[in-house]
Amino acid sequence: TLAVTDQEGKIAAAYDYLPFGLAAKDQGHFYNPFTYVGAWGVFDDSNNMFLMKNRHYDALTGRFIQKDPIGIAGGLNLYAYVGNNPINRIDPEGTFLVLLAATLSAIALTAAGYTVYRSASRFGENNPLTRTLTASRAGDSDKNREAHGPNAQQEFYGHPEHGMNQVIEITGDKVLTLNPISGPGYSFIKMTRSSAEGKPLESLLNSAGALPGPAGNLATAAGEILDACKSP
Repeated sequence: TLAVTDQEGKIAAAYDYLPFGLAAKDQGHFYNPFTYVGAWGVFDDSNNMFLMKNRHYDALTGRFIQKDPIGIAGGLNLYAYVGNNPINRIDPEGTFLVLLAATLSAIALTAAGYTVYRSASRFGENNPLTRTLTASRAGDSDKNREAHGPNAQQEFYGHPEHGMNQVIEITGDKVLTLNPISGPGYSFIKMTRSSAEGKPLESLLNSAGALPGPAGNLATAAGEILDACKSP
């Protein structure tokens, strides 16, 4: 809020702020609890303290006085306000990072699930074990022998062209990638592997995926979308 007018349209109070919300000018004697970011419902608790729904913000220090409700998933600094970028961002509910992280995680999870599904579809009707089971249900012993060869189960689970080992590997990769505890470290491992394989884009995304907070979530989501696009 920059100004408040009275019934006659005259300015009853005027405000100006430093970047983190500290009042640089407060003229007039009109009571107004909605000053800094007041247009979005932030309540001025006086003494440079502002209630941003889920947390209190101290404009004097430019920090929240309560910890981030999502912990380090929102960044290593649990008390930072809008990533220390108040010129371009606001956080009227104290949940900016929460919503962003949740959205990016949902995108990454959806893309990862699609990748696993596409991998699983590769061992559909044409894999040896499914052909064997189909022929067995039909009671056709000749087709059964023709379908599975010497050891259908071993071929199904062990042969790299028949999918099951790939599904297990890909599913494990997604679990490690999307887990907020193992994700950063595992992304760093994948970055090293991608660099060694000469894949600069994957290496860059994996490197950024090791970062904490929304930056890492964004890179992880981008990496999962890339994997989903390349999934056969």
